[in-house]
Amino acid sequence: MKKVWILLSVVLMLVISLAVPAQIVSAEVIRTDVEMNGTPTSMQVCERQWSEGGITHLRDCSISLNYSSTDDRFIGSTLMVLSRNDFPDGSARGHGSWVNHPTAYPDGHWVGTFTASVDSSGVMRVKMRGQGYGSLDGLFFSGHLEGNMLSTIYGVIKEVPTYEP
Repeated sequence: MKKVWILLSVVLMLVISLAVPAQIVSAEVIRTDVEMNGTPTSMQVCERQWSEGGITHLRDCSISLNYSSTDDRFIGSTLMVLSRNDFPDGSARGHGSWVNHPTAYPDGHWVGTFTASVDSSGVMRVKMRGQGYGSLDGLFFSGHLEGNMLSTIYGVIKEVPTYEP
């Protein structure tokens, strides 16, 4: 009797495994290299600014930019909000956030953060990260700049595939 139950269990498992459809899911992240340049469209305005011990502190500064790009998913207006410390040797460090509204994607936008430093010779280095929303949902951006504020930003847009059963 025990052999019959084992045989029935094996047959039942086979029937169940054949009844449940197996799906093979294959997905690949799509990477697109992108270059961007920002042109300021407003002056930088800071909510707070003070100096202490030779260091100038700038907080909640906003500046508007218009981006040109090799990818139309970035061409449009951007608002950056930043905080920065300027040191006596001419160097600076800061961080902030940005929101980009591409003209070609009125139902989408990017939201991101950045860190920035300027060495005493005036060379700026920026690292950016961002995520797409709305019609740009599922897109992620990472980029960097080296030079000055008007230098080219080199980055990658990654499109992560979604699974819908």
